[in-house]
Amino acid sequence: MTHALKGALLSGLVYPGLGQMVLKHYLRGLAFLLAATAGLAAAVVEAARMALEIIANLDMNRVMIDPNQIYLAARQAVAQASGLFFKLAVALVLISWIVGTVDAYLLGRRLDRTRPFQEG
Repeated sequence: MTHALKGALLSGLVYPGLGQMVLKHYLRGLAFLLAATAGLAAAVVEAARMALEIIANLDMNRVMIDPNQIYLAARQAVAQASGLFFKLAVALVLISWIVGTVDAYLLGRRLDRTRPFQEG
């Protein structure tokens, strides 16, 4: 397996920045890793906020909660959460994933030209 393929697979399929780390470009890898982690954390926080809002909107005085009531509360929360913060968080994750994968591939390709891949 070439350095380029290994770097792209690790950054693309496992986590952004991991390919750069394996290729010994630690600061680059850390930058992609932190960007993706920050975006994921922001998206999870927003999703938890939406879930809490859905729970708060449900009529908890009933013994059985109607599925239609859950659906309506979820639609209302999602409509309100389609804000800029959530979109930016998701965009940050996607951009760091794509750019990280391409960057790891290009770093690996440059490394493949200077020295062949050796197992171990």
